[in-house]
Amino acid sequence: MVEECGWNPQPMGRHFDLRCQGERQRKTMIENRTVLLIDDEPQIRRVLKTSLGSKGARVLDVASGEEAIELLRRETVDLILLDLNMPGMGGSPLAALFVTPGCANHCRLGP
Repeated sequence: MVEECGWNPQPMGRHFDLRCQGERQRKTMIENRTVLLIDDEPQIRRVLKTSLGSKGARVLDVASGEEAIELLRRETVDLILLDLNMPGMGGSPLAALFVTPGCANHCRLGP
């Protein structure tokens, strides 16, 4: 194992990081990405925000479709996680705004 991945244990406080050097340096797909969480339940937003943030994502969260539209007019995001069942403007009407012809790589909501 030492030969195949250049194993060199790195101290982490009182423990050692026993992963291969290449694995330690590998980035996750979510690292340095901006994620928008849209959910009316604060505990779900909190758990997802903590989890994604620990992987290096910048996480924005809102509680409604209306808040999401306002935020998306100011911010660009890489990924949207959307609750489909919310009061007010639910997820389905909001998702319909993103399904725009020619919107395969990026979507933009108004000026």
